[in-house]
Amino acid sequence: MESENCFATLKSLVLTLVVFFYTVGYLGINRINGFRGRYYDIFFWFEKDIPFIPEMVVGYSLVFVLVAILFLVIDNMPDFYDICVRFLGMTLICFFIFLVFPVRMNFRPEVSMGDDWITQVVSFYFWLDRPYNLFPSMHLGAAFFAAFYCMKRGKVLGWITMAMAITVGVSVVLLKQHYIMDVIAGFLVAWFCSYFSWNRFAATVLRKNFRSLGKPV
Repeated sequence: MESENCFATLKSLVLTLVVFFYTVGYLGINRINGFRGRYYDIFFWFEKDIPFIPEMVVGYSLVFVLVAILFLVIDNMPDFYDICVRFLGMTLICFFIFLVFPVRMNFRPEVSMGDDWITQVVSFYFWLDRPYNLFPSMHLGAAFFAAFYCMKRGKVLGWITMAMAITVGVSVVLLKQHYIMDVIAGFLVAWFCSYFSWNRFAATVLRKNFRSLGKPV
């Protein structure tokens, strides 16, 4: 019982630190990129005609539910350690790309604070998250990262979370938060960080190095 309480406390503490690092790093780079004089355009020609649907903010917010589910279903220390390392790795990859390959959203509409809660939530997101840090989509990356792990825990939970992640992917485009290429890149980064075997990679590198040491010069 005591070990379970310690594990729960550790999960809460680490989750707080990860969220803090994610939020401060993301918003900090977001503000830095606001001062850039040059941005890359990676949108398709038809994306300017994709409608803006503010109601999709509900689907957009599912990412927070997915991350909560991810940390709730982790029930052992090895998985917890592995997930934290992989998630931080995904975060650092995205931060690096944001800095060296800045992209700006050119199709975000002006949204004024309205009386309905949907408009208010959209206005808050637009105020907090300025139209930078697009490629790859960390929002989508976090959603699919959680779904990929849940797929390993069971088919029912896996397919439910996968459907939620797909909804997040559709919502970031219809909410004018991301381009389609951002979504594709976010999915690929999440997939790579979820399934890449660091141990196998390290073992392969070491094996090759040891073999080369035994060869005559």
